[in-house]
Amino acid sequence: MAQAAHETGEFRWLKEMGSDKYLADYADGDRNYCGRGWLMTTWRPNYGRAERVLACNCLNSPEVLQAYPWAALSAGVYWSDNKLGDLAANDDIKAVTRWINGGLTHLSARKRYLVKAKAIYGILEGQGGQRQSDRRLRQIRTPL
Repeated sequence: MAQAAHETGEFRWLKEMGSDKYLADYADGDRNYCGRGWLMTTWRPNYGRAERVLACNCLNSPEVLQAYPWAALSAGVYWSDNKLGDLAANDDIKAVTRWINGGLTHLSARKRYLVKAKAIYGILEGQGGQRQSDRRLRQIRTPL
């Protein structure tokens, strides 16, 4: 959620911003496959993967990924395909950011979103995706 919040300007923009030249250069010369959705699905092969998994028509109509539920679901496809949950569980925000962004652009802002997301979901700092309630349950079930 932290990466999605950053990529979309807190879920306000579901299409990558930029001039036609920027978008064409960035998306393998085909601006039709510029960043869209919560994690800014980019490039034709990623659109194709989303289409196969989600059975949505995003190759012929790329703007589909700008609408719900496809904006969120396409992010889930990318997250799952690239096993980003494993990186997130290890609190490796740099690796997750590289997969999503291709670099470490705006890492400090992404970290702030991560702190907020963890607070909302009750996840302890330094515990990856482990919720406080999960940890407490384990403590309760652990024999003395």
